[in-house]
Amino acid sequence: MGVDFDYRAEGFFSVNDILRIYKIVQVSFEGFIGFSTEELHRAYFEPKGSLPKLYNFKGIRLKSINTDGYLPLKDKSLDIFRDILQMGEMTIGNIGLLLVRCGFEEKSSKQTKRGYDSVSIRIEKGKKYFGYGANGSNVDKDTKYRKEFMARLIRIADLPLKIVEGNDSFRLVHTESGELKTLKSFFGKDPSSFFCEIPGASIDELVDRMQVFLIEFASKKRFVYDWGVLCSGYPDPEISKRIYEMALAANFPAERYFLIVEFSIDDIQGIEIFRNLCGPKDDVYTRLCSFDLPEDNYGEIKIVTTSKGHQLRLTLRTPDNLKLVEKKIGLKFSEA
Repeated sequence: MGVDFDYRAEGFFSVNDILRIYKIVQVSFEGFIGFSTEELHRAYFEPKGSLPKLYNFKGIRLKSINTDGYLPLKDKSLDIFRDILQMGEMTIGNIGLLLVRCGFEEKSSKQTKRGYDSVSIRIEKGKKYFGYGANGSNVDKDTKYRKEFMARLIRIADLPLKIVEGNDSFRLVHTESGELKTLKSFFGKDPSSFFCEIPGASIDELVDRMQVFLIEFASKKRFVYDWGVLCSGYPDPEISKRIYEMALAANFPAERYFLIVEFSIDDIQGIEIFRNLCGPKDDVYTRLCSFDLPEDNYGEIKIVTTSKGHQLRLTLRTPDNLKLVEKKIGLKFSEA
């Protein structure tokens, strides 16, 4: 399998410039495949200020928006979690997924913000879950310690789980009628992460369990307190729209936000919308077109949108036809 060669055109381009280049490529090369209004794109944003009202924009069709809100690392964050869950339980939590999460250092481990454990509460389609995820701790690395840890966790947090011993492994099993999702395990063996449904639990009970968990298992280090509203996984975009608009109406507190947006563009003009949404570190890639070149070569042009403007990137299977592309399009490209 070959390695593609990537190039960038210098400077920024207006939408009209991009449309002009698009038409030149269309008439200049064989095998032209143009911009598709059905192609699904994914973009990541840290919007400035409050959450944007994305569904008011024309020129783009949104499939889903996943939203994260990050809280200050303060002692009162669990109280804020309690408020968020109570506010969103009967709205977002009833048809979508609402979660709160604390990232921490496990007591017996040395961890940094590059790899930390987490404890979470989620409400998904009316069901409530308590979750734990090991990431870089001794729970993650040491299977023997992991089993001991899970036994203590089940007892301390009063979870409806039990450990079932196997041949040189263990499994977690729900002791009631609820759902259990085990992660980071091979066929459910020796799981280091899970989400456990807690049937009949109140928000207060779940947050209290989180507090007891942190006292018992976490050092003083906290890496993140955040909440999430997840809209992905629904075949009907209208459901995602309802969930996101519920999040807007709830106006949950956050010092910054992070969005994952899946969308299609009805018109090239739609890329200008994302330029206005981009923060200083954000970029959005949109495929403009692809085309054939001599000697089994091919080219593809992408638009890279940032807060500063739109740039063009060229990908070639081999660099042999770079001069030809530059001459036909009238642009100079340099290695990306």
